Amino acid sequence: MPRSQPERLLAPNSCLNYIPDGTQTFTAHVRDGNGDPVAGVWVQWSDSDNRDAHFRFAQNPCRTGSNGACSAELVDTHPRAGEKITVTASVAGSSANGYLSFR
Repeated sequence: MPRSQPERLLAPNSCLNYIPDGTQTFTAHVRDGNGDPVAGVWVQWSDSDNRDAHFRFAQNPCRTGSNGACSAELVDTHPRAGEKITVTASVAGSSANGYLSFR
């Protein structure tokens, strides 16, 4: 997995890839040392918001498919301007971060 992804800057309730109910999808791509996708790997998701954001229970952890990817939806029930959430995908002791910010 790459160690991080670019920060996503979102406006609460009004932007692309963001559903007005507070949902944002994150996808992990697991690859082996040769860069090939790895299927059947469990990815555990976590986030830095301990107030009103969480990953959907049924999608966490998720298992990679034949393309080495799996996705989970982060739900923020009360997005706030200036809020920044760090999202972490972990696989067998390795992890990578992504970020979600609201303007």
